[in-house]
Amino acid sequence: MIFPAESHAEKEGTVVHPDGRLQRLRIAIAHPGEVRPGWSVLTELASRCGLDLDVTRSAEAFDQLAAAVPMYEGLTLEEIAGDGVSWPARPQGAAVTQAGEVAVDLPATAPNGAESPANGALRLGTYRPIWAAPEVEISPALKYLIPDQQVELSPEDARRLGISPGDEVLVSQNGTQLAATAAVRSNVLPGSAFLAEGIPVASANSLTMPLIEVRKV
Repeated sequence: MIFPAESHAEKEGTVVHPDGRLQRLRIAIAHPGEVRPGWSVLTELASRCGLDLDVTRSAEAFDQLAAAVPMYEGLTLEEIAGDGVSWPARPQGAAVTQAGEVAVDLPATAPNGAESPANGALRLGTYRPIWAAPEVEISPALKYLIPDQQVELSPEDARRLGISPGDEVLVSQNGTQLAATAAVRSNVLPGSAFLAEGIPVASANSLTMPLIEVRKV
């Protein structure tokens, strides 16, 4: 069975950013054709299986989330409002520093004792930004949200490569090059680098090998 799914620009709900900030998502583009909110589809599926979720609005879905997930406990949509909120520091989670960077205790080496690749090579990791979607690219009101490419590096690798936050860098792999802006993150493991997929310019989709080279322009 196939259901027409919402794009990011068509969703209503909440999103948690890597720095611990919780923000509301509001519908920017109306649902086309038979597309329905995800919570509506799940509610109907549950009902046909004999389970009444008692959800008729997205706000009711959030209330159930806040009641079931400890980190959401006590939160309301009114409190999140337009500016959002930041998670408090919790013993079981990462603390958010005053600079908005997630403070995480990292091992000195990669998992399983593997050492960082030599000669400046870094293991490639990718992610898809929430606004990397065709609907954003074709909407005049949303085009400003299209993200530029940035490469996320660990502080150790940034120092080793002589790269500072905001530096323009070249990412290369087997003859393919793309331009990016450096971002130094304490929660990136040494020997790794993360790039965005699905963006219209300099997308990491063009990189197909597990290792990349990063150098300052």
